Amino acid sequence: MGSFTEQDPRVAPVRARLTSRAARWATRQVGRGRTVPGVAEELGCDWHTVSKEVNRWGEALLEADRDRVGMVEALGLDETLFLRQGSWRRRMWITAAVDIRNRRLIDVFPGKDAKGAVRWLLEQPAWRREKIRWATLDLSRAYRAAYQRALPQAVQIADPFHVVRLANLCLDRVRRRVQEETLGRRGRKGDDLYRIRKLLTLAHERLDPHSEQKLTGLLQAGDPRGEVRDAWHANAQGRVLLPPLTFSRTSYPTPAGARWPDAKSPGSMASMSLLRSIKSTTVSSTVSSKS
Repeated sequence: MGSFTEQDPRVAPVRARLTSRAARWATRQVGRGRTVPGVAEELGCDWHTVSKEVNRWGEALLEADRDRVGMVEALGLDETLFLRQGSWRRRMWITAAVDIRNRRLIDVFPGKDAKGAVRWLLEQPAWRREKIRWATLDLSRAYRAAYQRALPQAVQIADPFHVVRLANLCLDRVRRRVQEETLGRRGRKGDDLYRIRKLLTLAHERLDPHSEQKLTGLLQAGDPRGEVRDAWHANAQGRVLLPPLTFSRTSYPTPAGARWPDAKSPGSMASMSLLRSIKSTTVSSTVSSKS
């Protein structure tokens, strides 16, 4: 004799492991901040059962609430390492789309390449894309290309953190080059420029009198042509161009014994090139724009 199971959609959807009432309750609990294992323990079921139903009902709620995002004027894209998968620990990346003005996460999608970003942007309603005036990024070529294709009207704005990081990287390259040209080898623990490698990238307002005296003294000793000093000045003055929410616009004082480079000095070309690079990225706070 066979057996059968009667299905009633008023009690639970097809293939559901929880009733509709229990699944809605679990979704509300997780949405309020409770953990899935905690909800599963209270219901007396497995973690996977609650997770599956929360995903089912949660995705339905997100699809139904199309006005939850609203108008976005400033959009930001940033990648995050999501997990390492497999025996080779292959890295899997995700991209987070954020409403910068309202400080709200909009969506998360897999990958960090331009193709995935363009696909996500083009999936958004046309009226929403047209309202986006600013697009922020971390100097990523992939996101820059995605913005240029999907949001041509938006002004691209560089993240100040990555601008400062790039300037510090250029300064450190100048230090290493000068050190190798002067000593004929890589820097060692007791070398003048190597001893101040971290002080060079530190913001001037964070230097105490002892650190500033150490910095200027070792620069004079290990930088005969003043190239590292000039690059350091360019780096410090470039930070003044950043928005006041991040750094102060107050000019940095010139340390005792230091001088601004003459246009014909040996180190001026590298430092002025660095300063122009910082200005082109931060004065207008844009990487590229298209009107």
